[in-house]
Amino acid sequence: MVLQGCQFAALLVGILALVALFKSRRTCRRCCTIFNAVLFWCARGLCPKCEAATGDESDEGIVHVLLLLVALALLIVCLLKCLPEELLRHLSTVVSDEFNFLFVGFVFLLFVVVFTYKAAPRWLRLLARQSERLDFRAARRASGHSGEVHRTDGFAIWTDCPGDWISSVRTTNAPTAEEFSRLTGIPAKLFPPARILCFGEEAAFSRYTAKIFPHFGRLGGFYQGRLGKKIILFRDLPDLPPLTFENILTHELTHHFTRCNLRARPLWLQEGLAELVSKRVGDATASDAPAQHRLKAGLARGQLLTGKELFSAGYRRLRKRMKDWRNLEDASYCGRLYTQSAALLAWLRRKDEEGFKRFFAGLVRTRRWRPVFRSSFGQSPEEALERWKAELQSQPLLPFPAVPPALEQRVRERLVSVAANAAAPRDERLLAIRWLGGGGYLCGAEALVAVLDNPADDLRPEAQRALENMAGEILGADAGAWRRWMLSLSGMQPAAGTAV
Repeated sequence: MVLQGCQFAALLVGILALVALFKSRRTCRRCCTIFNAVLFWCARGLCPKCEAATGDESDEGIVHVLLLLVALALLIVCLLKCLPEELLRHLSTVVSDEFNFLFVGFVFLLFVVVFTYKAAPRWLRLLARQSERLDFRAARRASGHSGEVHRTDGFAIWTDCPGDWISSVRTTNAPTAEEFSRLTGIPAKLFPPARILCFGEEAAFSRYTAKIFPHFGRLGGFYQGRLGKKIILFRDLPDLPPLTFENILTHELTHHFTRCNLRARPLWLQEGLAELVSKRVGDATASDAPAQHRLKAGLARGQLLTGKELFSAGYRRLRKRMKDWRNLEDASYCGRLYTQSAALLAWLRRKDEEGFKRFFAGLVRTRRWRPVFRSSFGQSPEEALERWKAELQSQPLLPFPAVPPALEQRVRERLVSVAANAAAPRDERLLAIRWLGGGGYLCGAEALVAVLDNPADDLRPEAQRALENMAGEILGADAGAWRRWMLSLSGMQPAAGTAV
């Protein structure tokens, strides 16, 4: 009776494991088979039947594969118990002798080791190639064009937009690797396969990414890891700092190097390091003033992330906050996370460059980043964050950078004209206002004040937040106060003859 109860319990656990396995993933459940499940959770591919996109940046893939193995093992044990008694007696006589039992176990273990060593890499390559074919097929279906496939520097690149942007990958990959190694002190190694998908139209980009990542405005691109490592980019951007195509490509390439070289990868570290590298490579001439002004405005509002919010942040929480990109607070959470993480890493490196490199050297060996942080810098992450905030509080505002005339012309054409046009689509105006505030473009301040001065405009809170991020000060919703601030900028403006 006890044996039968154990058999029933094992069978029940196996069934529950399978149910949990299939129900806990956001995949196309109609098309789930064992093979497709392994393809989903190992290769991060697409549903072979309906091409529903799947994927997650978290480590749940390994958990689900283990769940699958546990469920299959329990079911096999239950099936063995259902074999005829004659066959079971025959099997028991084979392993009755202790030596035979050890010998059979040794042979089985040797078979498993040899099979894993010989066959696993081949199966992984097959899964990766299958995932690549499915990715490119889904991209063609989302785009409506066959596109082109290029292979360079260990990347398989699919694109539907003409132009010489493929050369951007070649010219950006090596400097990104060099800057990554210079900052962290560890060699940047790449582990293919990896692929880049670039869409020329926002609609195609949105169709492809709809089930992978919530659409956050005109998200320039994002990185999806694991075996099917890929970078997904949107080409038709304003192409204005800090949202140039090269800057976004460098940011996502840094994620790829981080994934390939570090074992411990908390979200704040990944995004902060990507922001640092992309600023130095993709936008090397950019000033630190816009980021400092945004941080000081967030500090004055009391909205900078606390230690718990910053260091425990994960992709699941980030996606939840980015679900409604039109919400002001949810949208600004992402910006605060990225900017604050990058500023903290830059401060740590400036204070102790050797400790900074020791920190990253430790992350190569272990997944526990907090003990490595304390041993490298002699303080906890929360203590370091408070010291950085205190130093930020005492810093004077950096002067506004000079804007080249050509860049100012593009800003006025692509952002200022849209933000000031009350008849333009609301989403377009919303994004233009946020880009003006994030880039610190003074040539757009008058348009933002005009929006703030219009009581009937429902984007007044967005304009106020953009002005605060631009100025680094909190002057409220009074348009007159902001006009007086603009008149007081003579001491912070660049020399005469340069555009502001």
